[in-house]
Amino acid sequence: KLPSVYFFFHVEPPVTMQIATALLYHILKIRIGGAKEGWKSFPRGCQQGFEHATMFDAEECPTTEGKVRKTMAQSYVFMTDSDSDLPFSLADQWQVPVVQMPYTLDGVEYLDDNGRTEQGKVLFERLRAGAKANTSLLPAEVYLDYFEPILREKDLLFIAFSSKMSNTIQNIFMARETLLKKYPERKMTVVDTRSISVPMTLILQGAHKLYQSGASMEEVEQWVLDNRMRANTIFTVDDLMYLKRGGRISTTQAAVGSLLDLKPILVMGRSGRIEPESKEQGRKKAMRTMVEKMVN
Repeated sequence: KLPSVYFFFHVEPPVTMQIATALLYHILKIRIGGAKEGWKSFPRGCQQGFEHATMFDAEECPTTEGKVRKTMAQSYVFMTDSDSDLPFSLADQWQVPVVQMPYTLDGVEYLDDNGRTEQGKVLFERLRAGAKANTSLLPAEVYLDYFEPILREKDLLFIAFSSKMSNTIQNIFMARETLLKKYPERKMTVVDTRSISVPMTLILQGAHKLYQSGASMEEVEQWVLDNRMRANTIFTVDDLMYLKRGGRISTTQAAVGSLLDLKPILVMGRSGRIEPESKEQGRKKAMRTMVEKMVN
């Protein structure tokens, strides 16, 4: 069993996941360890198993061989999507292209900009007022527009959010197939993180440090595959309405749960899906349960 890192959030408007991710990046101390060794803290974001990770502005981290790779220009582009909730400031700093994923609000489509504008604040204000929000697939044609300018010049490594939460990755594969026929000299690798939001951002941080150090596309891909199950999220929600709308619970379950003040404990599971873990009565009990699951 691989050691895991659990993060728990109780998010209420106007605190968006982008803000939570940014706070996490600056204040959280990553603690990784196994059952035999117990928990260990590794300073400056360097950890065994996460040799090249830069969780907290570490400029260089030693490899397991005790060597340090210097930052160098790459022959391929490192790219991801906005479902990572990667703060736009980090995307700009790293010069990482980000595919903006769509959502609709009362039938009008918007693109997630990961906090660059006041769009997230407006979203939550309108949700409080009763607006209905949905996510949707990004068409393969749009991915063509994102990928082709890159593949004209360089190879591409695309770090995608969980394929178990959406069929979007199939459209990515369709766009890749089309473009590789057009540019047969190019390579494009798509890596499924089996993750989303904060855990995916942590994976991106480690993978991008490796990318900056001069690692090949294959090395970065393998690092993500080896470590994608080591960052998870556990969380709860106050309002059951959106779980009902998403089909995760029935209308009856939502009504009874709201009446009894039941709070579901949800996790980003190893399956790559958001799964129910347990339920508690009341917010305080739910928060206490999450803390216990994290430390035990």
